Amino acid sequence: MRVYPKRARKFRIAIKDGIAKSYEIPQSKFTMLLDNSEIESIDLKDLSLSPSLVRLSLSENQLTSIDLVPLSLCKNVTTISLDQNMLETIDLDPLRKLRNLKSLDLSNNHLTLIDLSSLSPCKHLQELYLHGNNFNSIDLSPLASCQKLETLSITRRKDEGFQSSDSEIDISPLIGLQKLKRVDIAAGHKVNVGVLDVITESIPQGLKKFKSRDKKMVSSTGEFSTAINELGFEDGFRFTEAHLERLSPEVFISSRNALLKPLGLEHLRGFDGNLSALFENLDVEYDEENPGIWRNQVNQNAAKAIEIGGSTALIDITELTDDQAGHFVLKTAVVESREREYTDIRLAVFSNIVDLREVWYTAWGFQLLKETKYWIFTRSGKKTQALRDTLREAGLNIRFVVVSGGQEWPEPRRMPTRIIRRYIHQIADRNATKSLKNPPLKLIRDSRNKLLQSVVENLLEEIYLPPIEV
Repeated sequence: MRVYPKRARKFRIAIKDGIAKSYEIPQSKFTMLLDNSEIESIDLKDLSLSPSLVRLSLSENQLTSIDLVPLSLCKNVTTISLDQNMLETIDLDPLRKLRNLKSLDLSNNHLTLIDLSSLSPCKHLQELYLHGNNFNSIDLSPLASCQKLETLSITRRKDEGFQSSDSEIDISPLIGLQKLKRVDIAAGHKVNVGVLDVITESIPQGLKKFKSRDKKMVSSTGEFSTAINELGFEDGFRFTEAHLERLSPEVFISSRNALLKPLGLEHLRGFDGNLSALFENLDVEYDEENPGIWRNQVNQNAAKAIEIGGSTALIDITELTDDQAGHFVLKTAVVESREREYTDIRLAVFSNIVDLREVWYTAWGFQLLKETKYWIFTRSGKKTQALRDTLREAGLNIRFVVVSGGQEWPEPRRMPTRIIRRYIHQIADRNATKSLKNPPLKLIRDSRNKLLQSVVENLLEEIYLPPIEV
């Protein structure tokens, strides 16, 4: 029998004014280069026939818009270059299916808004170039899941009509991206120095290059000094604390430490509550020359707040010494609070899924689960039974509450405030993700419990991630 070679498929790409170019689809992987071709518009619909496309480059053209939907079927694409055009808007949603995408270049266009959430599934993304646009703000949180990201550039263009901005860009989602080598931040924007320090420390080799064109950086302590001068101590602290709460949980704690250290109150960085409230109704005002009496009253207020409730999981009791003002009272309150935590811990169970939040919210449980890299939820089994036995040996009274399919999922009874809760959840999520492949999604799918799915989606959204797809 005679075998005839397959005829190469052809497709046409409409360019402008009724003009079209015809191409053959190679059997092997190929690159399509249409750089500097004076293209004003282009229809890529026939590219959906081309699963072997690995690179598309339309640099240095005159595109004002482009529909990327046809690329959603080109699963082997690793590089897309749309730089040096006149793009005013772009929908990146079709790119969420390109799991092999490594480089995306949208630099030197006229973009003012961009939604990066579609890049969250692109786990292999290494380079993202957004410089030379006019973004007033940009949400980098979707990049937290792009663990292979090496280069990020978002400096702004300076041309006619350019409006400088003094807004602060939140770079905290970059914390934990250990492959990151270069960050080029937008001119006209400020960044938090404390956040930058945490990012740098989280990268084993250190950040090779951080660039901010206009050199405008802001630290929390610097803002605090300015706020005090303008608003007075209490109002200035309240203003600065409200600013810190907009940061990611991990950065919030380190920035709180930087804020409290000059006051001799760094041991309160993990306090579960509003710090500003501790400074209200004091008998004395803060005196930089003699702060002892003031510190003593602040520590006493913190002790009273802990007696009422709240988590002490993030308070390091070793920092509380008997020779410091108010430390003894505060230490006593912390110890008594932790004793109350031990008396009754309830773990909700559905099928084989166990809710560990009430353990995470205790001081001893937080340290244990953090070291053993548990997630917020876990499967029941021998490992969970061993964990239960360990907790009981430590004196924690553990009991399990079985949840049926139609019941509401029970919330933990001793809930920390939102910012402390977010921090604990973030630690749990990051630790578990290092040892388990996407544990949230797998547990949710296995559970088949819509109420549990909703609980976990809300948790992840509250931490730093967009809602996960089930």
